Amino acid sequence: MKALKTELENAIDNYIASYGQLVYTFCYRSLSDNQCAQDMTQEVLTRGWLGASAVAKTDERLRLLALAYHCCLHVSQPERPATSNRCDAVDVQCLLSALPAETRCLFILQACCALTPEEIAVVSGLSVDQIKAHLIRARRVLAAMFASTVHTNGSVFAPAGIFSENLYQHQ
Repeated sequence: MKALKTELENAIDNYIASYGQLVYTFCYRSLSDNQCAQDMTQEVLTRGWLGASAVAKTDERLRLLALAYHCCLHVSQPERPATSNRCDAVDVQCLLSALPAETRCLFILQACCALTPEEIAVVSGLSVDQIKAHLIRARRVLAAMFASTVHTNGSVFAPAGIFSENLYQHQ
């Protein structure tokens, strides 16, 4: 009995080690709150572990991100008022918080979790075209806010192409 318990504990530890950081990163970037992100990560990993045997042959990473995405949409922070259209410094969390919750979560799935629009569609349940539209919208808003922040705070390095609108335009 003790060997079985140790085997189960090892399996859970491996599951957490494999997916915990990915889920936490997504939750933290989506919610901008360490405690909420930790709680959400625990919730998602628990649901993921308990439901793992019920879902056969799926990408566990995408399944857990789908759980996190839908959970974060329901507890996402309220959007900033329209009068607050710039951040005092180049702060990624501040910039991201200006996006609507769904657009922010979709952008984070791409930018922080390195998912393709097709993978994001699986996670979110939206069409690839809807994903691309959200990503383009996010880039436009973030580029405008970033430009405003850089203009008022001096020169700042931005990763090349992060705000490029032509990444997902229809051909």
